[in-house]
Amino acid sequence: MPRRFISKGGTRGTVYRAAARERILDAAKLHEANRVHGAIYLAGYAIECHLKYAVCENEQSIYLEGWLESHSWERLLAQSGILSTLHRNKRVLALYQELAEAWTTSLRYDPENRVTPDELQLYQKLIALYQFFKDTVP
Repeated sequence: MPRRFISKGGTRGTVYRAAARERILDAAKLHEANRVHGAIYLAGYAIECHLKYAVCENEQSIYLEGWLESHSWERLLAQSGILSTLHRNKRVLALYQELAEAWTTSLRYDPENRVTPDELQLYQKLIALYQFFKDTVP
């Protein structure tokens, strides 16, 4: 089936996939350099980008619709076609719910340079969730 062309929005789904792959690599480099806040931010952003790609794939659309150019994981997940797969995997569903709740503006833009054990664990959880989404919609 041919892909639909959506005039609103403007970013190609494949651009989001490439951005997700690059941001997860950037997150790993920041984590290695003990720049955990930046690593957390980029790992979460990689999830967002991959969900945007998954929406385009699910809707067989070249471009992401404008109303989906959002930072809302919940909105993107609902349109991605991944939700039923996520619900079949209770462990990953619980992980998603935990991270979606934690993925707040204050977390993303916290200027503190302190790194807590919880933040180190948060990074690992974000990586695991990204991998699940990437495996689900390669």
